[in-house]
Amino acid sequence: MNRTKKLSFFIILIFNFVFLVNGFSQNTFWKKSDSLDLKKRKTLIFTGSSAYTVSMIGLNQLWYAKYPKSNFHTFNDNQEWLQMDKMGHAMTSYYVGKLGMELVSWTGESKQNQLIYGAGLGFAFLTTVEVFDGFSKEWGFSTGDIIANASGTG
Repeated sequence: MNRTKKLSFFIILIFNFVFLVNGFSQNTFWKKSDSLDLKKRKTLIFTGSSAYTVSMIGLNQLWYAKYPKSNFHTFNDNQEWLQMDKMGHAMTSYYVGKLGMELVSWTGESKQNQLIYGAGLGFAFLTTVEVFDGFSKEWGFSTGDIIANASGTG
């Protein structure tokens, strides 16, 4: 089995474990908490950090590894792609942040922490992608994309 297939298998395995195990369990662990549940928070931190790490490694191996690298550089792509790229950044940041807020609310965190940690997830995820772009000869770090990411987070 080649490296890409192994990585894909691993990602699917994690997805199945984290999201589908709920269908086989009668445990209340998966119910949303009314107050802060430290066990759930630790679980979310571990699985979230693991999923983020695996997805960034996977993205790097499956996409960026195919293109030549360079020193970190910027690229002003604000006039490219009829601004659809910016809309994609804003919407992705919004929806990943919304998912993050839902996951943080599951732990029983306060609404303020749901906004800070959950909504910030979309921005953090896409900023990492933008840093990858900055080290790619084909693209570059785009300040316009970062602004679009932030607008989707807000």
